[in-house]
Amino acid sequence: MTANHISDYIIQQILIRSDVKDLMRCRGVCKSWHSLISSPYFAESYLKHIKDPEQLTQRITGEGSLRENRLFVVGSANGLVCVSPEGFQLLVVNPCTRQAIKILEPPPEPYLDGARRLDRLVWGFGYDSFNNDYNIVVGNVTAISTRFYVLSLRTCLWKFFIEYESVCTNCDSVSGILCNGKLHWVMKDPQNQELAIFSFNLSREEFISIRLPDGHSVFQRGTRYTLGVMEGSLCLYVVRSPYTEIWVLKSDTEHHWEMLPDDYVIKYEAVYLMNEDDYSIPDTPELLNPGKYIGAHMYVRSLVSPYHVKHMESSSKSLVIPMAKKNVIVRRVRRTLIRHCHPLLVITNLLGILVAASLLDTPSVNQRKLIRRRIKQW
Repeated sequence: MTANHISDYIIQQILIRSDVKDLMRCRGVCKSWHSLISSPYFAESYLKHIKDPEQLTQRITGEGSLRENRLFVVGSANGLVCVSPEGFQLLVVNPCTRQAIKILEPPPEPYLDGARRLDRLVWGFGYDSFNNDYNIVVGNVTAISTRFYVLSLRTCLWKFFIEYESVCTNCDSVSGILCNGKLHWVMKDPQNQELAIFSFNLSREEFISIRLPDGHSVFQRGTRYTLGVMEGSLCLYVVRSPYTEIWVLKSDTEHHWEMLPDDYVIKYEAVYLMNEDDYSIPDTPELLNPGKYIGAHMYVRSLVSPYHVKHMESSSKSLVIPMAKKNVIVRRVRRTLIRHCHPLLVITNLLGILVAASLLDTPSVNQRKLIRRRIKQW
């Protein structure tokens, strides 16, 4: 293996272990780094490198509320977030890279002017691992049934999937919860008031019905049901004042539920509120009640670009939206130096430059000169 190959490999291994924010700054080091970090291959490798997703996963929700017709988070998968800014608009954004596409094609069924999205839709967004695609699922709710449509982000085309004679129970279950490649909603039969969890497998494109825990098979007024994810498993948070219950699904095929003990304490109730102006996620989370925490969507910072998914198959049904870019300092690294340095020296110096880049968000003129001097000395 040549020194050039060794150096390229070492650089990639260093970058793939860096934080996403640092990587966004490192794109300005040189053209080769920008090309590497922006490539779909690197984004996929970065996702696979995350060994402990539970530790790096955050919970996000919209800054506004669904009733106020403000920013609503439809779902999140692999760092991409599907949002509805207002009305029935749909966007897919990456809050880290600040890339976004707008779905121009509305859901197939017409919606009356002034109709509230709270009363008309159930939503969902997730990753189809079999086809390497992302899907938006929308259910048009009527008085007696729900008609489900699926949009592929590759083609940006809607297709009718199935109609169920069930409706949504409350606004806490409007947005589908993604768990193990499936979207989940709590639905109610309007005739006999029976409850069930509808689970949609994104890869197989099939629905299954999951029974609720014993004692919750029939809808009860005054009771709220919130789905969420805890320790990688689907959970159900039941509130019937003054009592609360947390159930964890151990097997969706055998409908086996386990209730957590009354003294169970949720360690972290911090949720990040997505900014409705630029779809960014702040560094500081908000402390919310257990129900809001459990029902928030799981989110992991990544480099996955909605542009790459869209461009797999050309389509005019979506629009690339330019977003504000962060200020970066252009730092030139001489590849000739990399080729002739010892690998250990390359690691040491690159780590030093990465640390310096992470500390300088908007560097001054003197700071720019200092970094250039360090690179030349290296």
